[in-house]
Amino acid sequence: MATGVPEGTESAQPGDLLLTDHPLVDRIFDVHRSQLLDKLQLFEQLAGAGYILLGEVHDNISHHRNQAQVIDYLATMHRSTSVAFEMIDDSQGKFIRDRQIFSAGELIGLLNHVDTGWDYENYYRPVFESVIHADFRIYPANIDRNRLMDIVMQHGTVVPDETSRILSITPLTPELELAMEKDIIESHCDMLDTEQALPMVQAQRIRDATMASSLLSSKSDLRVLIAGNGHVRHDSGVPKYILAQDRMAAVVAVGMIEVEEDQNDVTAYGRDWGDGLPFDYVWFTARADREDPCIEFIKQHEKR
Repeated sequence: MATGVPEGTESAQPGDLLLTDHPLVDRIFDVHRSQLLDKLQLFEQLAGAGYILLGEVHDNISHHRNQAQVIDYLATMHRSTSVAFEMIDDSQGKFIRDRQIFSAGELIGLLNHVDTGWDYENYYRPVFESVIHADFRIYPANIDRNRLMDIVMQHGTVVPDETSRILSITPLTPELELAMEKDIIESHCDMLDTEQALPMVQAQRIRDATMASSLLSSKSDLRVLIAGNGHVRHDSGVPKYILAQDRMAAVVAVGMIEVEEDQNDVTAYGRDWGDGLPFDYVWFTARADREDPCIEFIKQHEKR
């Protein structure tokens, strides 16, 4: 999904950030008005939203710090707010549901009752701390990975009713299916063929619809989602499913995009996303210092 990091190849620990002196770092681009903003201007634009979807590249610690800054600002608005996380699935929900949580450490301990593979301690502590300090409600947004695999492989596990209903009223057009296939193949280092990509398109849709269902189920005035950039894009991600339910919903999507060396033209970054930047705002950041993720992904692929 043009996230830049194939799933399962994220860094084990947050590394140094690269290109920190790039002129676009910490600049925010208003996609609709084609103008650059500062952080305060972005925060003010978010104030009237009903849904705020904050994207990320999972192994970039600056993205989580930025998300924490947004949460800190939202806390000053004193609106009833819930925050749903892609990194928390429904199997973990029973450990946090209707529970008063007092620290990020306590939340991480509860989440680690289930081994999901997410590195909460090294990456998500900043945003967890902000959400807990703001006393916002925390929701799981994802579906258990094993359950999702069973659905995709047709092992008798059925799609949850609400997710199924949302999928049924948000059909996948042939054009969008081809675009999603292309994104998945490219984000997996061109190591997949169409036959392998199709189940992943289905899985992506189920996850997006599940995240939308989590947001829609909240009774809060403001509903926030923390998820990968591919999930918060308007053309094929969670916003599409929310707006299918409520065309008047005020959905704002913020993509967090790593800068590229010698690329200072904002519009050029849209080429990585097909027909342009599929967000309302793009927050440019330094790059995480990681090895080429395709090297590790290709090694894993060749072992199978």
